[in-house]
Amino acid sequence: MKNKIATYNELNHSNAQQIITSLRSERYSLLDSIGCHKMRREMRSVGFACRAILRHAERKAGGKKHSLDPDYPQRLRKAMLKTLTRGAPMSFHGNLSQVDGGIILGFNHPTLGEIIRIIALCLDKYPDRDYLFPVNIAWYEALAPIADRMERFGLHIVPTITPPTRAKIADIVDDYTMELVDKISREFNTNYISSCSWMSRKGAVIAVAPSATRQPTVFKTNAMFVGEEEINPPTMTYLAMSLGHNKTTDYAFQAIAVAPPRKAKRGLNLFKNYDLFSAATFPKSEVIELCRSKSPLTHERCFERAFLMSIVECLNANNRGDLGVP
Repeated sequence: MKNKIATYNELNHSNAQQIITSLRSERYSLLDSIGCHKMRREMRSVGFACRAILRHAERKAGGKKHSLDPDYPQRLRKAMLKTLTRGAPMSFHGNLSQVDGGIILGFNHPTLGEIIRIIALCLDKYPDRDYLFPVNIAWYEALAPIADRMERFGLHIVPTITPPTRAKIADIVDDYTMELVDKISREFNTNYISSCSWMSRKGAVIAVAPSATRQPTVFKTNAMFVGEEEINPPTMTYLAMSLGHNKTTDYAFQAIAVAPPRKAKRGLNLFKNYDLFSAATFPKSEVIELCRSKSPLTHERCFERAFLMSIVECLNANNRGDLGVP
């Protein structure tokens, strides 16, 4: 796959949707265009694995010759679930929210492996809904060329530039290019929130890692855990506040505790079983109330801590307190 390099001016005069369209059609690589070639190469193996999984499920669903059949999307969902269950096994414990509106599914993110297992969980527990996943730019570039095929079984992805990724980029590019990266990042975030609002209104599942990047424990520091330091980033609060503006849309936040094998690597950990637990469900009314309340010490809104604490408590109750706090 050869990608054209976009110029600074082309990127600077493109909005988020235009950049997304170009990445999906492989017109260029954003990371290559700004000189971050290694970051893009690091995700090639993950992208290859994901494409292989999709190809296998497509063959099981009947392949291209049946892709126009009205029943093909549902067959593809079932084939994808079966494929993921075999290649990325997991055991789920508990029940999930079944509210008619949007469901925001938040989970701790110690490895890459829970992403595909969360997809399998969605396919199993929410077989008739669509799913929205924010994807860090390096992984997005690996998956963007097959985005339209993933949408056939309900999976939609949108790109983000997480704070750790921004920091890595800042170590590579000059200040002039960094201004462009920050502009694109802001537009990606606006597009993501808009996508969340739209998907929530149609009753989709929105899967989010509060840490926004791989992080070995739920809380980044012990000070954040005990409430002496503000939680950063306040991902769930930011999303809740954005959804709260739409008073006609019902939704619920669902906390999921992820427990990979104790010797799991940071990657996909294929063929190794993960335990996923339903930690807590926060209905819309409770989310709004927690977002209104603030910590007297850090002055942060209380929802983020309540959401993360529910995951830690669940992990502790299931003998995986090692994943809660450093």
